[in-house]
Amino acid sequence: GNWDYMNVYSGPLNTPIPLYLSYDIIPPVGSDTLASYINLQSTFQTKTITLPQAQYSGQTKRIFFCWRNDSADGQQPPAAVDNISITTTGISTCDAPTGLQVTSITDQAALATWTPGGLETSWQVEYKLVSSANWTSATTSTPSFQMLGLQSNSNYEIRVKAICTADESAFTASVTFTTIQGTVTYTITATAGPNGTITPSGAVIVNQGASQTFNFAPATGFIVSVVTVNGSPITGSPTSHTFTNVNSDGTIHVDFISGISENELAQLVELFPNPTTSIIELRLKSDDLHVKECKVFDMYGKLMKTVKIDAETTSIDVTDFTSGVYFVRMDSERGTISKKFVKK
Repeated sequence: GNWDYMNVYSGPLNTPIPLYLSYDIIPPVGSDTLASYINLQSTFQTKTITLPQAQYSGQTKRIFFCWRNDSADGQQPPAAVDNISITTTGISTCDAPTGLQVTSITDQAALATWTPGGLETSWQVEYKLVSSANWTSATTSTPSFQMLGLQSNSNYEIRVKAICTADESAFTASVTFTTIQGTVTYTITATAGPNGTITPSGAVIVNQGASQTFNFAPATGFIVSVVTVNGSPITGSPTSHTFTNVNSDGTIHVDFISGISENELAQLVELFPNPTTSIIELRLKSDDLHVKECKVFDMYGKLMKTVKIDAETTSIDVTDFTSGVYFVRMDSERGTISKKFVKK
């Protein structure tokens, strides 16, 4: 009769709750009604139902046929269902991954992971700087991908799609992440002229705020001539130079000239008479020493006198000196010279 009918539902994999002697059908929990109040037909009827792709793609559902009878009257059998056919048109069987996330982020790398959609055999990964129009693309056979060679302190985005045997999914929504600030470094370029070396040499990488020492080694028979740091020469003839608290790129260059040993250098200066009681003569035996002054120290390192030198021979008056050992020191173009004399 009119009070008896059949409803059709689709829903999750559970069983509907039957209520006897009831005027209504209680649908399965979470189900959708596909057809209702089907009755009073003496022959088989055909009904086509189109399911929305967005709602059903990739889902596992059950179809429920529910008959309602008020037990008052009616004919048997109540209803018959035959030739059920389910077809798909335009529904992708290759579902996009889910749960895309980026972890283990450093200044130059990051790890992307995701949950497979189901049927894929590999994934295509694309990532880029947010500010860039060009994607970097890669393929992986595991649901993770390590991005390397990234720029520090930069904003990136990544997306993933599934590659199935005969199809592929759409890309996931992009996930953004920011690499951390890396260690700031600077480059000091170290070079040397002929007849000697500088160590280390070439492009030397130094962390911001750190120090770096460079050592100079003249070849046999040569000495350090000029050391130039960031384009400016430094005084003296050092055997090394240290950059401290480095906060910019820099340069260092060392040149060498022909030289002699300290013993040979000392032989180019003569003190006489030695010992002396009043006056001692200082004579330079080479014209290329270019000594401008000499200093006299006692044996304890106390400076006793400074004397200008403007001739080959210079007289130094030590009359007022107490008896003892004294040293005369002078700086020349070839190095520092030290000579000893005795005051009676």
